[in-house]
Amino acid sequence: MSKEKIDAKLQQEIERLERSGTSAQRLPVIIEHGDSGNVTGAGDMAAMEKQVRAAQAPLLKRLGDIGAGNVQQMILANAVSADLTP
Repeated sequence: MSKEKIDAKLQQEIERLERSGTSAQRLPVIIEHGDSGNVTGAGDMAAMEKQVRAAQAPLLKRLGDIGAGNVQQMILANAVSADLTP
């Protein structure tokens, strides 16, 4: 991921952990998905959940590929939380 997409405080914490030699420590992060979709209305909740799950699938696969821990989808927020190592 490019440094432009990483929150400045998270980048500082990553650099601090790398300098201290504890770069194996896991950091809890929330990743907001950029596509908010276009499903609206209370009756569309199931459709929204399906759409968000499909949109997040590539991100979930990537997090699995890099060994992220405690990965959880947040459907209403269209975000994913995970524990990452720097």
